[in-house]
Amino acid sequence: MNEIFAGVAAFTAAVVIWGLGRSPRKQILKSKDASLVAGINRSQITLLRAKNQKEQTKYGGFNDGPQFDWENPKTIQDRKNLVLELRKLMSSGPEERLIAIKISSAWDHSSSLPFLRQGLKDFDSRVVEAAASGIESHKRKPSSQFKSTQVKRPPRNVALMR
Repeated sequence: MNEIFAGVAAFTAAVVIWGLGRSPRKQILKSKDASLVAGINRSQITLLRAKNQKEQTKYGGFNDGPQFDWENPKTIQDRKNLVLELRKLMSSGPEERLIAIKISSAWDHSSSLPFLRQGLKDFDSRVVEAAASGIESHKRKPSSQFKSTQVKRPPRNVALMR
């Protein structure tokens, strides 16, 4: 009987400690007035538009279409910086991923292929189309590393073939 009383006392103590430790839920908005919610949405949209315009000027107008000036990186350090920038863009929103895919397509280097392959799996159709067109340019030209200059050796069972 003492074990039952000890168990009940431990259970009630655990419930009381758990109940006192919980903090009350905080409401995001105190009132459910639709005008306040609409005002917050409008302010967020204007902030987003300003950010997109800033990025558009940062990346040389990549947001508005295929016209852009592009120069290949000249040094190894430039190439590494470009790869890091592409990784950062690919982990951002759909507009930034589209910019990264367009840069990768214009770069036309083997280091850009992982970004183009990742773009093929994207949920945004614009990114998938841009990645597919970028990979097409890589498929057209044969790579020098795949060209074989060795003569193919005959099969092992040549004696049986004669």
